[in-house]
Amino acid sequence: MALENALRQLLVRDHPASLQRLVTAPRSQLLDLDASKLCRLAWVLGKRQDAGATRATSRTHEAGLLLRLQPLLRFESCRDVGIVSWAFARQRLLEKQFLLHLISVYGTLKPGDPVSLANLLWASALASISLSPVEQLLAAHREVLAEAKSAELARLLWALGSMRVADTVFHRSKEIMWRDAKTQDLANTLWALTRVGWSMPEDLIKELESRHLPTIELVACLSALAEARNVSSSLWQKADPKAGTWCGHSPSARALGTLLWAHATAQVDPSPNLLKELRISVMSPQSLANSLWSLAKLQVDIPANAIDECRKILQKDLARFKPQEFASCVWAIGSMEKPAVEFFESLQLPDLRPFEDHHLSQVAWAFSSAGVRRLEVLELLASEMLCRNGFSLQAIANITWALKNLEFAQFAPHAAALHAHLQGLVARRLILSHGLPANEDVDSLLGILWANRENDVLTGAITSSLQRLGRKMDLARQSNPQSGILTQACDEHADTDQPRLQLEVPGVVVIYKPHGWEVDTVSTEQSGRKLSTFIRSRFDLEGFVSRLDTPSSGLLLSATCYEGLLLLQAQRELGEAFGPALG
Repeated sequence: MALENALRQLLVRDHPASLQRLVTAPRSQLLDLDASKLCRLAWVLGKRQDAGATRATSRTHEAGLLLRLQPLLRFESCRDVGIVSWAFARQRLLEKQFLLHLISVYGTLKPGDPVSLANLLWASALASISLSPVEQLLAAHREVLAEAKSAELARLLWALGSMRVADTVFHRSKEIMWRDAKTQDLANTLWALTRVGWSMPEDLIKELESRHLPTIELVACLSALAEARNVSSSLWQKADPKAGTWCGHSPSARALGTLLWAHATAQVDPSPNLLKELRISVMSPQSLANSLWSLAKLQVDIPANAIDECRKILQKDLARFKPQEFASCVWAIGSMEKPAVEFFESLQLPDLRPFEDHHLSQVAWAFSSAGVRRLEVLELLASEMLCRNGFSLQAIANITWALKNLEFAQFAPHAAALHAHLQGLVARRLILSHGLPANEDVDSLLGILWANRENDVLTGAITSSLQRLGRKMDLARQSNPQSGILTQACDEHADTDQPRLQLEVPGVVVIYKPHGWEVDTVSTEQSGRKLSTFIRSRFDLEGFVSRLDTPSSGLLLSATCYEGLLLLQAQRELGEAFGPALG
């Protein structure tokens, strides 16, 4: 009776003495409480996270008490399962076996309410539970999904979006009354729709644009817009601290990292005021990695004092960084336009064995990009790379570029062995692909060509593979790469203000470009006429492999089919004279 009174007092208000009596009670007395009351006690402990959020010791205390209760918990209803899963998720106690146990128990009980199901799905999402048990749970509780309305439905959608489960319940998102819904529910719904690839309703975006968004909701909205590559919404303007969004408070380090990630993903320039909020010293390794990666993608130089702060953090807390976080930080700093020489000269490497293949390639690339040649670092990287056989072509391209750029072969003991190892991996990939690489591997193979010019056997195999890929791409667009023989003779007295075909061989043409025409390989100039328009009026494809400034005039090479384009690009990387031979 005493314990039940203590629990009753605790449910009415935060009563430390009652809580102390409950959590220190003997196991036998706790078991005397009925199952639902014990679950309610767990719910109270989960709820108390807010009260102790600013004190790590308090949060640890509540989490420890929950773990003490865990083996005593019994469930008589879906509501019991829901509040317990919510409590453990709030305290970030996300042990997968326990969550799987809750899902299993939930399936044996009479179908509950939407809130309980949403809580269980939310906890499952945070614990990264596999899709199979979740999909079985959804299939068994269709009637509960059908009953969910407004906030309940928004929470369900958020949980499903977290797991990228594109359930048919997303069709019901339009039932949420945007104007009457809470801002949190609107932001969660927008985020969930994007996560599963559903279109974002324009009226939902407009409703959010009309509201004041707290930081958490703003982060969710911009993350959604970034995934959808929506750059036109006025929500991006709310990320400016001077727009009044922060209400005088700076965003947390985690929120700032996510905001920068959203800007980088959508390629939206962040406000200078937002960049001023960057506080390296208080960031977690994950937030720091996200922020630096974002700045590099946005081509925003990291200030020298921030780089120095990163150096100190890595020296002091290297063990806290996961391989991905370390590699992202190093890659981002290596991407700066002004090389951070001092950073790389003093950087200490962690144990490289847990690093994935592409993490190793990022570190090697970063040192090379900064132009810092440290024998001990390169030897550590080479020793680990020699043990790996799973490098992607992109990783091999990055590594070989780095080694070539740093002239690794001239002074490192492992250089010859590593070069031979990487070349063997490339040859094996070409054999496994039957000499027909994937389209997305073209840039990697071209990079590998540049770094292995001296190996005639390998470069010959890569060039042949690229040629075969070009033929396949030409066939896919139902175009004969041999077509397009010039039928009009070059006229010496033709209009000098117009481009002219000077020479044509199968797959390649030589063009005279007059001044005022733009070679729009990458359209950065706003003035001038587009040379690609002239080429496409005569051929199906243009592929410039050289360029001239708009005010200049002269001769240019352009491919008129994919086979010719890939061959020209290969010859450029090999430093050969252009002369395609299409067979």
